[in-house]
Amino acid sequence: MSGSRPDSERPPFWRDERIIKVAVQVAFVAAVALVVWFLASNLVRGLARQGVEPNLRFLGQNTGFEIGETPIDYDRTSTFARAILVGLLNTLKVSALGIVLATALGVVVGLGSLSGNLLVRKLSVAYVEAMRNIPLLVLLVFLKIGVFNNLPQLQEALELPGPTYVSNRGIALPWFEPTATWGAYLLALALAIGAAIIVALWLRRRGERTGR
Repeated sequence: MSGSRPDSERPPFWRDERIIKVAVQVAFVAAVALVVWFLASNLVRGLARQGVEPNLRFLGQNTGFEIGETPIDYDRTSTFARAILVGLLNTLKVSALGIVLATALGVVVGLGSLSGNLLVRKLSVAYVEAMRNIPLLVLLVFLKIGVFNNLPQLQEALELPGPTYVSNRGIALPWFEPTATWGAYLLALALAIGAAIIVALWLRRRGERTGR
């Protein structure tokens, strides 16, 4: 007859698996909280020794430094809050560009690995296997130390068609910069696209009628 185990047959609480699991989780959370408290207290004491209060008032202070790429107005007299905003916008721009380029590259390489051409297929597979086995951090360090640091200085930058400038500070590409006529250009572009769609639909309908 099945039933619950008598109290005399139950293991002591220090050997009960359920209690041990809960105790381990509680101990882990307590250890993490202790580490966080220790680091935070050290940070507060270090700031106090330097006469710095742990608050966000510094966001309204002037930075005193320049930023290479600024999608919005920024100079040395701008605040730290604006500098953080510039960094966030630059991150979003680089992320969006990286997603587009990575998607395009992945599609091309993926189609190449399925190609009937032996050379294209082998090159695509070799690229995938090489990139798959190289950690991203190692690749970034190699590009910085082995490639960009060996390029000429900014004053002697290589000029490629485009124009594109290559130096040890990176690759400078042409980029769109809206002007006073940007709104009129977008309006004209939208009207042209709309007119092209209307003409295409009209020609298609006329062709279907003529085909009858």
